[in-house]
Amino acid sequence: MKLNKAQLKSAPSISPIWIVPLVALLIAGWLALRSFQQKGTEIELIFDNANGIQVGQTQVRLKDVPVGKITRIRLNDDLSKVRVYALLDRQVSRHLSENSRFWLVSPRVSASGVSNLGTLISGIYIVMDPGKPGDFQRVFTGLTEPPAIQSDDQGTQYVLLADSLRSIDLGSPVYFRQLKVGEVTSYRLAENGNNVEIRIFIEAPTTSWYCSAAVFGTSAALMSA
Repeated sequence: MKLNKAQLKSAPSISPIWIVPLVALLIAGWLALRSFQQKGTEIELIFDNANGIQVGQTQVRLKDVPVGKITRIRLNDDLSKVRVYALLDRQVSRHLSENSRFWLVSPRVSASGVSNLGTLISGIYIVMDPGKPGDFQRVFTGLTEPPAIQSDDQGTQYVLLADSLRSIDLGSPVYFRQLKVGEVTSYRLAENGNNVEIRIFIEAPTTSWYCSAAVFGTSAALMSA
């Protein structure tokens, strides 16, 4: 009787039953990696209070484009300040630096009129000014007042030495031939105690004689800021 020889075959190293779970695992890993790469940076903003700020609703905006959202709010350890945390989009996160500034936008009344009335409907929001490049930073102290000049504003700052402040206030317009060419950004008593230093910003294009012709109703000497 002739016996047939048994033929040995090696079994597949991976059973077909494992293919679907492995593919699912690879897809999940790829999605997780992509989510991590697209995730922005969480920053911390310190304000005096959280009036009007809402988690998940209050936006961070740059050039009026939403670039982040508030994720959580907590009190400072000594209860003197409020720490607001926001997640910024990856696109703008790389522009964060020690020169970046943040401030709240809410309805405001100033010498130049009423502004930001739209926030009565949309709610307040936080504005980001990236500032000049510098060392990376995540923690910022929010400004109590919107800055008169942002980093992308084109123009020149000057300081006027006046005998008195009179009716000048923050935001007071600077006119040339009845056209607004700038505004008052700050003022203080001069070191000599005899004058008031009035800092103004003149929008580009500008020349020094714009300032000397500015309507302030008082005599003033012009200095470069």
